Amino acid sequence: MYVNRYNSSLNILEDISPASPYTRNQFNFFTWTNYADASNKPRLLFSNNVDNIQSYDGTIVTDYTYILAGVTTLTCSFMVNLKDRLILLRTTEQGTVFPKRIRISGTGANSDVFDTSATGAGFIDIPDAS
Repeated sequence: MYVNRYNSSLNILEDISPASPYTRNQFNFFTWTNYADASNKPRLLFSNNVDNIQSYDGTIVTDYTYILAGVTTLTCSFMVNLKDRLILLRTTEQGTVFPKRIRISGTGANSDVFDTSATGAGFIDIPDAS
């Protein structure tokens, strides 16, 4: 429900959560990955599969700013950085769960673009055997 950063000088965990705690309880886990922005500035992206994806730049935690036409709330069950792309699995977009969706970002200057305006970005819905 909270995000902490280790302070090696004081040997403590410091709370860096936004003003309101995250939704759910201590049994819901976060997924995270290091993923540079379009300017190649490092940042940590993380999601609890309920609240919007968050971004930590080493100083503050904010909502992750992405481009995806028609989608203002985006979360996922798992995220990974693969060959300069952000890969989101089992996304929830605008409150609708897509349990078999893989959402893929663009690369470089389009690293935060998830719709087809960026070359190679978009999604794959894995077919069901039924």
